[in-house]
Parts: sequence; C-alpha cells; structure tokens
Amino acid sequence: MKTILLMLLMMPYGINGFCQSVEPTDDKTEQTNKIIAIAKDVAMTFGPEWFGWEVTASVSDVQKYNTSGTPPRMPENIGREYQTVVFHYGSEITKEIRYTYAAKVRLWTDTLLPLDVMFGNDWWILFDKKPYAQWKREGVDKSNTIPFDPLPKEVIGK
Repeated sequence: MKTILLMLLMMPYGINGFCQSVEPTDDKTEQTNKIIAIAKDVAMTFGPEWFGWEVTASVSDVQKYNTSGTPPRMPENIGREYQTVVFHYGSEITKEIRYTYAAKVRLWTDTLLPLDVMFGNDWWILFDKKPYAQWKREGVDKSNTIPFDPLPKEVIGK
C-alpha cells in the first residue's frame, strides 16, 4: 500500500520530466538580456531624454574594477568584476554629436547592481554614496535626471 501511494505521489514529477522542452536553453543569452534590462532601467531612470532615438545595446566582457583617483573611489571594490552595457545610437544622430552612445552603465557581475551610469555628455552618477535601490525607493524627480544635452561634434579638438 505504501509503495502504491509513493508511486502515485512521484508520478507527476516523472511525467513533468518527459514533458519538458528538449531544446537547449542558452544561459549566456538569458544572462545578457537580464543585464541589458537592468542597465536600461538604470539609464531610463536618470536620463529618459537620451532614449528619443533608436538605440542598440552591447555588453562588454568582464572587467576588473581599479581606480587611479586620489583618494581612490570605493577602494573596497578594487579587483571586483563588472560589465559595461553601452546603448549606441544609430547613424542618423551620431553625425551631429560627439559621443555615439546614449548611456553607459556598469554593473557588478556578482550582484548585478549598478556601479555607475554615464550619459553622452560626460555627465555621470556614481552609486557610491547613495545606492541605486535607494534612488528607486525614494523616487527620482526631474531635478535628478540628466537632460539631453549632447556635446556637438565640433567641440572635438578645441
């Protein structure tokens, strides 16, 4: 009797194993999509005006954090790994502006929390004093966003 009861309880798990998709999933693609989604949320939170044009995203290889600042910013993170997501503009706008990206967001690889975000006018926000989660909880008002004010191309070399 116990054997039959045990078999009845185990049967859904066995059937579930046969019903699962046999197509392999690409965990790297899933991770990349997750990283891009988090980075876009960060960039859109602080610079929604930078996304008035179509952008494409690219994710860098893993890099190690180091700093040459005096004193170093966030010295406890030296050697920690991060990845950079860059949101690139298409050619229609890059003819007019200095930088070819809307935003760059660096995310820690171990926690996927943002390190910083930089926009196409060299304005940036470093999440060392106030973490991104705190910004989200408290809300980001218009005075804390980075306006769309790109550097024109002719600034280069002057």
